[in-house]
Amino acid sequence: MTQFESFKKNGFCIGSKVISEKEIVFLRKSLNRIFSLKGNPKEINLFDIEDDETVNLIYKIYASDNIKNFFIDLSKFYDHKINLIPRFIIQRNYHVDRKNSPGVGWHRDCAGELLKKYCKDKISNQSYIFGKMGIYLQHNSEYGGSIDLIPNSHRILISKNFIYRKLKSLKLFLITKFQKFLPLIYTKLPEKIFMETLNAKRLYPEPGSLVLWDSRIIHRGSPIDDKNKFQASFKPKEFFAEVPKEVTKFSLYVDFGNNFAFDSYMYDRNNRDLQKKETEFLNRNLSHLQKHSPNLYSVINSHISPTIKKYQ
Repeated sequence: MTQFESFKKNGFCIGSKVISEKEIVFLRKSLNRIFSLKGNPKEINLFDIEDDETVNLIYKIYASDNIKNFFIDLSKFYDHKINLIPRFIIQRNYHVDRKNSPGVGWHRDCAGELLKKYCKDKISNQSYIFGKMGIYLQHNSEYGGSIDLIPNSHRILISKNFIYRKLKSLKLFLITKFQKFLPLIYTKLPEKIFMETLNAKRLYPEPGSLVLWDSRIIHRGSPIDDKNKFQASFKPKEFFAEVPKEVTKFSLYVDFGNNFAFDSYMYDRNNRDLQKKETEFLNRNLSHLQKHSPNLYSVINSHISPTIKKYQ
């Protein structure tokens, strides 16, 4: 099965390694310093980083031939033009607390779209192609570091059969209620039991490799092993934990998709009750990208400009 067949059927795939070991060491050291200066938030936008060496390296990665060719081939596979959607973010220590994190961390990135009829009609359409690309700067270990997914769970939303959708969602519904109302009993049981019940899969990509998943797939950050939970200081409602410095988790994320799905994303995000509209973030990302990586800017801007203009 090719990467593209895996993405379509299973809802995710692992791509090639796009960051060298030397670059990983540099980025981890640099990001530790940058996040520390900002008070160690959970997440920052790439446009908020003042260190040009770090910014230029990250844009160089996104502009690499590996990533460019991947999206050219993915576009051919689907017969839709697919490219990066420019909201470049970096997360630090996104972690799930098995006892207290809502839903044990399981979620869909398209959750907001499911609340709006305009978006729901698009999400079940075969032309909807949208997801997230992650690059993890560490192994997935007993301190977490990558992602858990429930393969094929994106296909539940493609079906228009209400009963089928409810039945396929029942196991996760019951598990999350168990954790919510009986957390002490839940944490007495090994997470492996719940992973097997859900037919979930933990990914172990090489640090610096591409991991891509459909925005409709159910997933979460891989939890910290129970034996190490006392070495982590959790903020469970924020899905964050301070851990020993040598196992700090860093993740680079950016969305990707076609304009049919991007329209749904923008409709949802621009209609949320937020201080800043999504168009403001996109424009800041595009301005920053144009300054640091004009060629990548040109490719991305030409791809998304029809949808951006609609929501300006």
